[in-house]
Amino acid sequence: MLEFIQNWWGLLAVLIIGVIYLIVDWQGAKSKIRGLIFIAEEQAREFALETGKDKMNWVIQNGYPYMPPWFKLVISETAFQGIVQYIFDQLIKWAEKKELSRAHK
Repeated sequence: MLEFIQNWWGLLAVLIIGVIYLIVDWQGAKSKIRGLIFIAEEQAREFALETGKDKMNWVIQNGYPYMPPWFKLVISETAFQGIVQYIFDQLIKWAEKKELSRAHK
């Protein structure tokens, strides 16, 4: 029973540290993912990325392997895909808002 409790505490500690680091370094992670999205958009022809899905897959394939090991313990590749999609959606909203503000001037 003691081993079970020790294992849970270790897992819980890793999870808590991972979440804290993610919160603290959220801006850094978002910045890295945004950079990959922009690279995929700018160099789509060179990378033979024709569709949005191709670009998304490229960002995931080139982003997830370089995330810290603790990140991969806490966030699966599928969850990472959701994070990338969220950041992409936020970029689209930001660009649309900028475009609307320019149109009203």
